[in-house]
Amino acid sequence: MAIDRVQPAEAWARTGSVASWLIAQGFGPQSAPVAILSGDSPERALFLFGALRAGVRVASLSSDISLSGLDLVFTSVAPTLVFAQDSKAYGAALDRAQARGVRIVTVDGKRGLAFAALAACSIDAAVAERRLHITADTPAMIQFTGSTGVPSTHGNLVAGGSG
Repeated sequence: MAIDRVQPAEAWARTGSVASWLIAQGFGPQSAPVAILSGDSPERALFLFGALRAGVRVASLSSDISLSGLDLVFTSVAPTLVFAQDSKAYGAALDRAQARGVRIVTVDGKRGLAFAALAACSIDAAVAERRLHITADTPAMIQFTGSTGVPSTHGNLVAGGSG
């Protein structure tokens, strides 16, 4: 599913669909995080905001992370799902993820589940219900820009800060 431009109402609906899917799969504030392996893209943004709407912690990885850096992320954060923009470009990383039993979602759909399937899910009441349980202190993101992860909460994101 290639997305060139998404209108705000459509983006909100798609992030709700992603959130619904994640909640139905058991992801939330108490679950293991998900990891994003992608450069900037509309799909990455939709997945990220869908995960945040579901209260899922997201490990955001630099698109040029080394395989040893990726191994550090898998060891320290232990994501159970990886979103990747391109299954060929991130093939070695996805091989490592699969070897660890990590579920995979790719935009091109050539490895794991196709992102289009998440973005097309029906939005259910679980998304609105989940928002009632997400506070400013709920962990939101772990950003890996080097060898260590920097945590952020939902409150930090709203305030525009991190840490």
